[in-house]
Amino acid sequence: EAEFYLHRQKEDNQLQPIISSIVQFCLKESNQKRSERVRMATNIPYPRYAKKKQVKGTAAQERVREKRWRRNRYHLVASQCKNSVDDEESYLHHILESQQGTLSPVSASAHDTKMRLLHELAVDHGDTQGQSFRDTLDELTDLHTLAEWDARDDPNLGGMSTDRPVLEGTWITLSKPNFQGCLGQNSHGEYLYSLGRMAWDMFCPTDLVCSIQGSFNQVEVIPLRERGELIEAVPKSLSKEIKNGDTVLRSYNIITAFTIEAHDSKLGRSCSNQNVRFPIKGIMTSFGYCLPDPTHPTRLSVWFTGGSIEVNDDFDLEHWRAIFGEAHLTKRKMSGRARVFAAKVMMGANPPEETGGMDDDGTISFTLNRPIGGHGSAYVDNLHMDSNMRVVKSQSGTVYAFARIPN
Repeated sequence: EAEFYLHRQKEDNQLQPIISSIVQFCLKESNQKRSERVRMATNIPYPRYAKKKQVKGTAAQERVREKRWRRNRYHLVASQCKNSVDDEESYLHHILESQQGTLSPVSASAHDTKMRLLHELAVDHGDTQGQSFRDTLDELTDLHTLAEWDARDDPNLGGMSTDRPVLEGTWITLSKPNFQGCLGQNSHGEYLYSLGRMAWDMFCPTDLVCSIQGSFNQVEVIPLRERGELIEAVPKSLSKEIKNGDTVLRSYNIITAFTIEAHDSKLGRSCSNQNVRFPIKGIMTSFGYCLPDPTHPTRLSVWFTGGSIEVNDDFDLEHWRAIFGEAHLTKRKMSGRARVFAAKVMMGANPPEETGGMDDDGTISFTLNRPIGGHGSAYVDNLHMDSNMRVVKSQSGTVYAFARIPN
C-alpha cells in the first residue's frame, strides 16, 4: 500500500504528508525496529505527534479507526486471493488446503475434487458456466452432500455437531462478477463495469467506469432483540415470520472492493472518468438479509434493503468529493431516471439525494423500503459447503463459488 501511494502521489508533490502518515502507522506496530527502518529509509524526522504518548481516543475516534481498518481489509484480502492457474502457493490455495480443525471435514477424494474445481475456475477466469466446471461440481456434490446441514437450525443453540458446516462468516467470491453490461477488462485482468450497472443506477455519475478487485458475502445471525428494527423493510410475505421470531434471520451483505479507473482514451470520451487523474479505491456494500425456506432445508430466501459506497483511503477523500459531490447527485440520463423511478414504485427506493447526500466521511447511501423477495421468489440454494468452500445457485440459475476468509 505504501509503494502504491508513493508512486501515485509523485506528480501531486504530496510525498511529505504521505510518508509522515506511513511513519505514524508503523510507530503503532509492536516491532519498533520496523519503524526505525522506515524512518531511515524516508530520511525525514519523526512528525511531532509521533513522539507523543499514545492515548486512547474517544468512542467516535475508535469507530472511525475501526471503519478505516475494515475498508482496507477487503482490498488487501482481495489482492491476496487472486485465483491463478500458475500460482498454487497463493493465500487462496492455503486457506482452501487447510481443513481448519475438525469442522465439517471432507474426504480425501472430495478435497481433491474441490481443488480441481478451483483449477477449473482459474482456467475459465471465474466463469461458472463452463461444462468442465459443472461436471466437477456435480462430482463434488455427490462426494460431499449437505444431508446433515439445515439452514433452519439456529447455530447459536447448543448441541450442534461440529461435523456440520457453518454458514456464518465472511466469504470471498471466487466466480467472476455477475453485473450486467461488462465493459471488458483492464490491464490487470479485472472486470470493468459502469457504476450504474453495479448499483441499480442509484449513485451518480452512473457512467463512471470502475474495476472490481473482489466481492465478499458476509453472513451473520441477527439477534432477536434487533429484529424489530427490520420489520418495516422486509418483503410483505416474510414479515410475519420475522415478527414471530421462530425462524433464523441472518444478514446477507455483499461487499464489493472496487476502483474508479483513471482516465484513459480506451474508456471513451463519454464516461465520467475524464477528470480522474489516478485510480481511487472504494467499497460498495449491498445490505441484505435471508431467511431459511421452510420447505427446502438448504435454501435461503434473500432480499436487500439498501446500499452504500465509501472511499477506501482518506487520502482520496478530496478527489472522491469532487467526483460524487452535490453537483453530481442528480445528474442522471433519461434512462437512469426511468430506472430510479421504477425502483421507487416497485421497491420504495430512496436515492442518495433523498437520504441526505454525502456524509462527512464520503459515504453515500440509498434505501429500499419495500424490497422484493419471498420464499420461492429470490433465493440461493447451497449446493456444497464445508469448512472453507461454498457453492450456491440462485433462482436464475447462476452459480457462485466462495472461499471462507479466516477470522
